[in-house]
Amino acid sequence: MVIATTLSFWGTSVSGSILFAIVCALLAASKGRSALTWGVMGFFFQCFGLLFVVLAGDVVDPREEEEVGRSHRRRINERLKRESNKIDQLKSEMRGRLDAHDLASGIDTRRIRKPLNRSHGDTYIGSNPSWYYDDHGATAGPIAERALRSLMDSGLIHSRTLIWREGMTDWRPWEDIPELG
Repeated sequence: MVIATTLSFWGTSVSGSILFAIVCALLAASKGRSALTWGVMGFFFQCFGLLFVVLAGDVVDPREEEEVGRSHRRRINERLKRESNKIDQLKSEMRGRLDAHDLASGIDTRRIRKPLNRSHGDTYIGSNPSWYYDDHGATAGPIAERALRSLMDSGLIHSRTLIWREGMTDWRPWEDIPELG
C-alpha cells in the first residue's frame, strides 16, 4: 500500500510538473523567449517557474526596435519640417505687414540701427536723409522727415526731443535744427 501511494503521488507530481512545463513553454514562446528553457523551469520549479515566466517581459527583436526608431525619427522630422514651414510663412506674413506699415508711415524699419558718431561737420548728405530721434533714452529710426514731422504733430515727440541724422556731429533738440523748425 505504501508503494501504491508513493507511485500515485509520484504520478500526480510528474503529471503536474508536465502541465506546468507546457504552460510555461507556451507563455514563454508568446513573449519571444525560449520555450524549451522555460518549459524545463516549469517542470522543475512548477508554480515558481510559471510565476517567473509571467513576470518576465517580452523579448524585443532588435530589427523591430530599429524599425520603430526609424519610424519615430521620420515622424519627428516630418513634424519639424511642417513647423519650419509654418514659421517661414509667419515670418513672410510679418515682413509683408511691416513693409506695408513702413510704406504707409514712411518709416524703414528694415534698416533700424544705432547711428555712428560722425566727426565731419554738420553738412547734410543727400536730399532725403534718414532721421533718428531719442525715444526715452533709446535710439529710434531711421525715419523719413515726413514721418518725423508726423510724430511731432501727434505729440509723440516735442521740440526738446534730441534728433540726429548722418552728417551731423552731435544730437540736437528739434528746435535747434533749422530745416525742421
